[in-house]
Amino acid sequence: VYIWGREKDKIRLESGKDFYLFDVALKIKENGLINDAVVLPMPIKDNVNNLVSHIVWQKGMTQEEKVIALNEINNSLEEFLPEGVIVSAYSEHNSTLPYSPTTLKIDKNSMAKQTSGYIQVINDKITNVEFIENSNNERYIKYSDQKPPKIKVKVKK
Repeated sequence: VYIWGREKDKIRLESGKDFYLFDVALKIKENGLINDAVVLPMPIKDNVNNLVSHIVWQKGMTQEEKVIALNEINNSLEEFLPEGVIVSAYSEHNSTLPYSPTTLKIDKNSMAKQTSGYIQVINDKITNVEFIENSNNERYIKYSDQKPPKIKVKVKK
């Protein structure tokens, strides 16, 4: 048995099982419209298993095509992700994901620190998303239109 990936490339589910983030990145790339993707944890006050994805689109994608693609990806992830796990936002990168100049590997450390510059499709429109920390170091999602969208999160019954 071989286990691929780094120890910090996973999250711990409420059940105690590990869930590997590279599986989510592979699912995001499945439709062929995303050249590259990395998924990272971005815990928020209401969901410790909140995720974000850094993506590189195929060249020449229009805004309309991106809306359709993100809707398809979100629907696919809704069925794929375990209960309580959600990809709440995406960060678009031009031609490649950022690389570390010292290791020449994808710079997940710098991407993990990113709190603004994210997007999500809400009501068939691309909406800007950022993550805000309050004075108690609790992180919240802020949408550009200030109206929280209805994002489906599977909740244990």
